[in-house]
Amino acid sequence: MSLKSITLRRFIAYFLDSAIIGILFQVILLSGILSINDSNVSDSKIEFSIVYFIGILLSFGYYILFWTSSAKSTVGQFICKLQIKQQVTAKTCIKRLIYLHLTSLFYWVALSYMNLRGLTGEAANSYILLTAILVITLQIIYAFNVNRIDRASGIEVIEKQ
Repeated sequence: MSLKSITLRRFIAYFLDSAIIGILFQVILLSGILSINDSNVSDSKIEFSIVYFIGILLSFGYYILFWTSSAKSTVGQFICKLQIKQQVTAKTCIKRLIYLHLTSLFYWVALSYMNLRGLTGEAANSYILLTAILVITLQIIYAFNVNRIDRASGIEVIEKQ
């Protein structure tokens, strides 16, 4: 199988896994387990940051759960016939997920800063646009270096045998 084919399948798997995590997070929000109280603006800004961080932790948990299982693949990877090359530990997964979620962590810090500073209007729009451009740039850098990141983290994604 060609490198382009595997890269495309990895992208599709990542997209599917992101959709699953997003749906799980929405179910948690709608169930009321996590709620944002609009009564106090200051508190809701802090709650936004906490809820966003919990979403990142949910993503970490999802990947760790599936990568350390006997299947060695997430739901998206399973559908795309991909898996982790060798059995991994939670510590190895966390190392890999830091690379994977670096943009999410950056975005969380940037939006939390914007919320806590109370940026609104044109300043907020400019800040969000600049942050989005930086996040997209980081994602592109990640995509072009995914094989190096695989080697550095010790988690290599291969075709399912």
